[in-house]
Amino acid sequence: MSKSLYETLDALVLRPLGPVLGHRLALLGLQLRLPFHGAAVSDPFRWRGLEFPNRAGVAAGFDKNAIALAGIQALGAGFVEVGTILTHPWAGSPLRPRMSRLHAERGIWNRLAFPSDGLDAVARRLAHFRRNKLVVGCNIAPHPLTLR
Repeated sequence: MSKSLYETLDALVLRPLGPVLGHRLALLGLQLRLPFHGAAVSDPFRWRGLEFPNRAGVAAGFDKNAIALAGIQALGAGFVEVGTILTHPWAGSPLRPRMSRLHAERGIWNRLAFPSDGLDAVARRLAHFRRNKLVVGCNIAPHPLTLR
């Protein structure tokens, strides 16, 4: 029985790297705008007054600090949600491991606890980002220390 591309990549690359390093390398590749290739998807739709170029997007948690938006846009995503962005910088949870793979479910469990560069840093990045048609949403939360 032949393995799928995901199973092959999982065995050769993802498992040996671990989830944290894999996530960092994915973001780095997008920041450097490595030449990822794929067919452009055109499936425009309108929702709540917003024009989306397609239905493929990136959820909050992947690019928490808006550092890879140009690369995500270049991949052809129709939307991205950055964050969760905190009002002030925060390192996140000190617990280790902060991320674990759920191999059977092909997923990742995280207890990062919202590491964030802070609202000011992310706002500067968003202000300098030249978006084409990419819809950018932000997930914002209060700093954990303000909740005490």
